[in-house]
Amino acid sequence: MAEAESKMAVVIDRSNVQGLIFQSYNYPLTRHFLFQFRDVRGARGFLREWGSSVTHAGQDLAQKPEPLVNLAFSFQGLRRAGALDRPGAPPAERAFPWDFRDGPDAESMKDFGDSAPEHWWNRRFTSNDVDLLLLLNCQSAEALATNTARVRASAEHHGLRELIGTRDGREALTGHLPNQGILHFGYRDGISQPRINWDEAPDRPDLVNLRHVLLGYWSQAVETFPRKPPWSDFVRDGSYLVMRWIYQDVARFNRFLRVKAAELFPHLPPNDGQELVAAKMMGRWRNGTPLVLSPDRPDDALALSNDFTYATDQDGSRCPLSAHIRIVNRRDDELTFANQMMFPAGTPRILRRGSSYGGPLVGEEDDGVDRGLIGMFLCANINMQFYPLMRWINKTDFNAGVTEIHGQDPLFGNRSMPERSDAFALGPGRAVMGGLVDFIRTQGVLTLLLPGLPTLAQMADQG
Repeated sequence: MAEAESKMAVVIDRSNVQGLIFQSYNYPLTRHFLFQFRDVRGARGFLREWGSSVTHAGQDLAQKPEPLVNLAFSFQGLRRAGALDRPGAPPAERAFPWDFRDGPDAESMKDFGDSAPEHWWNRRFTSNDVDLLLLLNCQSAEALATNTARVRASAEHHGLRELIGTRDGREALTGHLPNQGILHFGYRDGISQPRINWDEAPDRPDLVNLRHVLLGYWSQAVETFPRKPPWSDFVRDGSYLVMRWIYQDVARFNRFLRVKAAELFPHLPPNDGQELVAAKMMGRWRNGTPLVLSPDRPDDALALSNDFTYATDQDGSRCPLSAHIRIVNRRDDELTFANQMMFPAGTPRILRRGSSYGGPLVGEEDDGVDRGLIGMFLCANINMQFYPLMRWINKTDFNAGVTEIHGQDPLFGNRSMPERSDAFALGPGRAVMGGLVDFIRTQGVLTLLLPGLPTLAQMADQG
């Protein structure tokens, strides 16, 4: 049956899919509520109240309705909500993949040192304590305050415990749209996203198979789990979501740019040298221009370019082989033989959602404010899509063209891991930039299921 289904085009009912999977909302404010269920009755009561408010992919968001609501559950949360109690069904522990069932794997993500799990959530709780993530997207601070009160009143009524992991412990983690799309390190965001073949259009090799995102449509070409009923029906039209809360040390980054610009490019004006160092690390100028298209200067006409390859830059002369964008989206770079065998369909692709948090910082003096990124990564197989990218970020030996320095992503690598590297090759025959330090710190990670709306309704009404 599964093989027969794999040969048929899938028709997705978008009203069954949470809207976050299909699009970035681009609302100014997003609040991330973390809850723990105290009992099944309370969990189901809360879901009955909020399940009907969940934003789905069939909704028209042109008029900016608010709030937009999404719900995601940990494996423990599904169990504590009674959703996995199915007499006669195969045990859920055998059906669900370990990468979701067991929670975040620090080894796979290379979260060592200050980024290790014992430091997450400011040590107020652990990722295993979180049952539910409720995302609330609003257009204004007033609407966010009003709907925050609604969520909390409902949670209290149904006996849910709110978990607040922020530094002050007073408010849930709240993100905002970056000003003009510019993140704290100064880079333009939101340029490169995989395009998904949601309608199963034939002969579209440029589009990513929807099964890399949506669960419940197992095929021989793209295997996802759970594979068989009833659990494949339970996850259908859902997606796995990895939430990573990342602190960015902007002051340290700015100091690094100044020092390395003077060291590597003393012939350039200081600001130009710093921009070039930043561009080499990312693979794009900070306005978004790809280095491979414009290696000497940013070009506003190319700032949003995404249609390019590395065919003319196989040795990294223009864009360093270990630049961030060349790690997370290798395009036509050749994988090593071992990685070709592991990823016959090509580079693991994931959908990115998320926001910045905290105010901006200009200069090299740390003001003590918590700031960074709240990343949400959607995929159908955490172990084969998300974790490989994290491993490549921390050891860039996946590219067949990298033969001398197996370094780390200069921006997001963890220099506390056992096989750390502080070296970054700027290109063949060019200087090697040493002295890389940690510019980010992991503050919390969750592995969650973003269920389809029929499953949410079923979870609320069962029992």
